[in-house]
Amino acid sequence: MSAATVCPFNAGARKHHDRPWWLRWLLVFVLLWGSVSSTAWAVNAWEPIGPGGGGFIQALALGSDGQTVFAGIGGDVFKSINGGISWITVNNGLPNRKVEALTLSGDSETIFAGTDGSGVFKSINGGNLWTAVNNGLTAASVYSLALSSDGQTIFAGTGYEGVFKSTNGGTSWAAVNNGLTNQTVYSLGLSSDGQTVFAGTYGGIFKSTNGGSSWTAVNNGLTDNDVRSLALGSDGQTLFAGTDGGGVFKSTNGGSSWASVSNGLSNSLALSVYSLTLSSDSQTLFAGTSGGGVFKSTDSGNSWAAVNNGLSNLSVYAHALSTNGQTIFAGTWGRGIFKSTNGGNSWEAVNNGLNYLSVPSLALDNDGQTVFAGTNYGVFKSTNGGSSWTTANNGLSASRIPSLALGSDGLTVFAGTNSGVFKSINGGNSWTAVNNGEGLSYQIVHSLALSSDGQTIFAGTNYEGVFKSTNGGDSWTTVNNGLSDTDVRSLALGSDNQTIFAGTASRGVFKSTDGGNSWALIYNRPSVYSLVLSSDSQTIFAGTGNQVFKSTNGGNSWTAVNNGLMGSSNVQSLKLFGDGQTIFAGTGTGVFKSTNGGNSWAAVNNGLIHLNVYSLAVANNGQTIFAGTSGRSVFKRTNGALSNESRLLNLALAASGNPVAVLPAFDSATSSYSATVQSASATITPTAWIGDATITINGGAASSGNATTLALNPGANTVTVEVTSGDQTSTRTYVVAITRQVSPGTPANVQATPATSGQVTVTWTPPADTGGGITGYVVTAQPGGQTCTPTPATATTCTFTGLVNGQTYTFTVEALNEAGSSADTGTPPTPSNPATPLVNSSSFSAPSPTSSGTVTASVTGGGSTCRFEHVRVLPVGDAATAPPTGLSFPHGLLDFALAGCDPTDVTLTLTYPSALPQGVRYWKLNAGVWAPYSHAVAQPGSSTVTLTLRDGGQGDDDGQVNGRIVDPGQVGVMSSQLVTPVPVPTLSTWALAMLGLALAWLGISRRRQIGV
Repeated sequence: MSAATVCPFNAGARKHHDRPWWLRWLLVFVLLWGSVSSTAWAVNAWEPIGPGGGGFIQALALGSDGQTVFAGIGGDVFKSINGGISWITVNNGLPNRKVEALTLSGDSETIFAGTDGSGVFKSINGGNLWTAVNNGLTAASVYSLALSSDGQTIFAGTGYEGVFKSTNGGTSWAAVNNGLTNQTVYSLGLSSDGQTVFAGTYGGIFKSTNGGSSWTAVNNGLTDNDVRSLALGSDGQTLFAGTDGGGVFKSTNGGSSWASVSNGLSNSLALSVYSLTLSSDSQTLFAGTSGGGVFKSTDSGNSWAAVNNGLSNLSVYAHALSTNGQTIFAGTWGRGIFKSTNGGNSWEAVNNGLNYLSVPSLALDNDGQTVFAGTNYGVFKSTNGGSSWTTANNGLSASRIPSLALGSDGLTVFAGTNSGVFKSINGGNSWTAVNNGEGLSYQIVHSLALSSDGQTIFAGTNYEGVFKSTNGGDSWTTVNNGLSDTDVRSLALGSDNQTIFAGTASRGVFKSTDGGNSWALIYNRPSVYSLVLSSDSQTIFAGTGNQVFKSTNGGNSWTAVNNGLMGSSNVQSLKLFGDGQTIFAGTGTGVFKSTNGGNSWAAVNNGLIHLNVYSLAVANNGQTIFAGTSGRSVFKRTNGALSNESRLLNLALAASGNPVAVLPAFDSATSSYSATVQSASATITPTAWIGDATITINGGAASSGNATTLALNPGANTVTVEVTSGDQTSTRTYVVAITRQVSPGTPANVQATPATSGQVTVTWTPPADTGGGITGYVVTAQPGGQTCTPTPATATTCTFTGLVNGQTYTFTVEALNEAGSSADTGTPPTPSNPATPLVNSSSFSAPSPTSSGTVTASVTGGGSTCRFEHVRVLPVGDAATAPPTGLSFPHGLLDFALAGCDPTDVTLTLTYPSALPQGVRYWKLNAGVWAPYSHAVAQPGSSTVTLTLRDGGQGDDDGQVNGRIVDPGQVGVMSSQLVTPVPVPTLSTWALAMLGLALAWLGISRRRQIGV
């Protein structure tokens, strides 16, 4: 609410008008191109097209070249480098806070902005980038700024905390309020020496002569103390003050005394002076008033005259005057910026790019080029698709235009206003109020519905329901029978001109099938802001506070259609394209598009810098879309509003024609999934969130909703689905890790360990090729075929129970998954080492295979855990290598292994059913060679043989210290062909000799079985 401070020209800086003309235009081009490219307006984006104007312009700053202009409008700063011919926003780094004040250095590059709520911001590159400079500035609301000629000393007048000062270009601040008894500072005036400062406050004027260190009230003669603007002459003594209702006051003695100089400020509106600018000679003075326009004095304020020719808005809150005293810019409330190059004698709007109007309604002709925009300041019209606009308000006495309806002839236009309905029959060149009947002229007309012949028209009003005219608006009647809510926000008329729907503020949707003569409530849903109807009047969409609802049976039943739309606020406009599937929604959070009849929506907001969309218009087969916003005029797209959404609606996987679940369940926001199949191929079907997105699968083009066949390798497969938005501004990648399950490989390293009586524990490692995952195992014991399944099913150990003690077993393990078994691969399983369950794991007895009786083996030593892993007696025929000719084994062969042994001596004692014969030896098979074992004690006539063994030493065929003594040897026997026979007293003695030979043969057999 303060006037901008026009900073003194810095004589040391190079003047912009000293630059070559071609360089100046090059800079214009670069600046404008940079703005365009930064918002991607050239391709695939919304383009702001005007109409220009609007907004509340509270601050202006003009460079010394007379061409560089900055304007604070709402929370934005706009810049022109061609004297207002065109404008761009320069907001990078600024918060969304109202810009109350601007001040510019002499070089037009360093600029300060005072905001309402976020303090002071500074740019050193002409507004391209802003930085907060608030160190020490405890006040958030800055209403006024004043900058010294050196560009370093700056004063900030705040809303409630007085004046702050910086002497280092805003790097740091300190409050300077000594004597400043009123601390709401609307305006500041700074002398050229930087020491004399005036502060215009809500409580009068204060003066400091020491750079703000102390202040004194200087209000003698000032009859209105609400001072909104100040202008200080170059002599430091002449001072003008604009007040809120008391006109202009003047002091010629540095504020010591004041006199009213308001002669010619003819009305009360003109006496509220919010901006003042003074020429260098202190004679020419301009005053911007809150409703009287601009006044000019050429005699230092002694007399004033209004200079408003061409100034269509008379609320002027900011001024900027060039050094030549002829070029002046005026910022208004609602109509943008005006410029005069002849000292205010005439004005023209300079609002190209300065788009700050609210556009609650749009109407578009069939040619796609003629468009009407209903704003808060009347109607604007474009005949070239929005490239340029003209006001179309002749005869239109109402200012706000909530609704428009355009006839098929392109010339008949109805405007629903805050004062009833107006009609134009010449394309908006002139308007006539058509409110004859029942108080329509006092109604706010939120919506209009016009028949194809242009004669039947319905008007939905704020208080009195629906009005109807059958003669082109010449007369109206209310048609509210059955309409229990008369605050009608939206209308939709069927092609038969009889079926009409009304959306109301509190009750929902009403329907009439007799041209409005009677109504019935068909959907009780509050706040129906928008309606759109298909050509057959059966499919209807209703936009509410934050959702869209759809009926396909003329309103008999409704379904919410909000997938992708949830979270949007106030669905204020709906437009349905002729295919009945493509629909646009203008909401409080931008524009959304559906290409499948509302089943899914995507935001189409690229380049739409203001997301509160009041109105929509669609033409050119749905390719040209106009969006009217709540405060940034109209935006346009010519590519069907391509989506900037790159989500998927669904991702379906199938194998052999059957659905396959993806994990987790599909959600458009989740990017990674997994799935398992058994077949060699699968199909994947992505569904784009919106139809204009493009999809690739593993780099190849795919189409939405159509299956792509995937060849799958056994095991892991990665499928990448990439979705690119229609406007190509966003890409999202979904990855599906598909495991193709085949029959698993054979488990490895199968080990069997005897446990307690009748028990053996089997362990193994999973197969190297799991085939895509293991679901379980089956372990089988031989002989007998007993099976064991682990718990849990995928564990790699299983303990058998109920086995026969003394029986030696081997075990095989089969791996399972959903595709089959490791047995299906054709590779036979490798059996485990033999294992023998025993009641006492250090002692074993079994009948000899020669039927000579029972053979017993026991083990001592080697540590407390050294016990039999397996032990058995075998026929001589099971030997891996046949014994030498004449070597016999009367008790068969012995095969055993010990486990859990430490590297100390182990004694194995063998007891036979009869005495051993003469020539008995203990024979051992090692590496395919039979030889006597030197660490065995075998005495003829004795029934026992003792073996001394050691882990990793004698008798341990694996030669490793690993706790296991492998195949230590076989029971050796004598042979009559090798030793002179001696008398044998009994047959049992021969049997013992044969047993020794059989045990030797046993070792050979064990080697064959375990591969030694």
